[in-house]
Amino acid sequence: MIQTNRHNPTNQGFTLVELIVVVAILGVVAAIAAPSWITLLTRQRLYDARGNALDKVREAQSQAIRTARPWEVCFRDVGNIVSVSVQPSDRSNNCANHTSWQPLLDAGANTVAIKTGTPGTTGALGNPTTGYSFRFSGIGDRIGMGAAAQQLVFIPRGQNNGPFYCVISETIVGSMREGTIRSGTMCR
Repeated sequence: MIQTNRHNPTNQGFTLVELIVVVAILGVVAAIAAPSWITLLTRQRLYDARGNALDKVREAQSQAIRTARPWEVCFRDVGNIVSVSVQPSDRSNNCANHTSWQPLLDAGANTVAIKTGTPGTTGALGNPTTGYSFRFSGIGDRIGMGAAAQQLVFIPRGQNNGPFYCVISETIVGSMREGTIRSGTMCR
């Protein structure tokens, strides 16, 4: 004799109440995690901007030494995007004449800004529209910047609270490093 298996239909799936509870829990977790995620993403973009800027400054210095003629790197903050250009230099800051501007960051270039009004940034390096310039002679030392330390400071766009991330040229011979401003006005 053949026996047939009869399955009792069981309730499969979730009830509406269970789904609402899960969605509510996910909403609370997302609301708690979102600000931290945004802060982390902003901080990472600032790190990337600082690192890319230092690479470009070193590239200009290296090109100056390699070609035995002045080179400069210019940074500008126009149209809510920080751009950079590296090219040979004439006798004065010619950032306004640069033609090879590229975004400093591949992604999120509009989330980072150059901080103005920081000692060593505006007067000595330039201004946000025409460009902040680091110039190097044919032997790789800084020219046209004086002997004081010069810094280029990056901040989250639309915010003016730190910490800030900076590229600093400390000596006339063109030594450079990255830094952070947590309080005060100079990179540490």
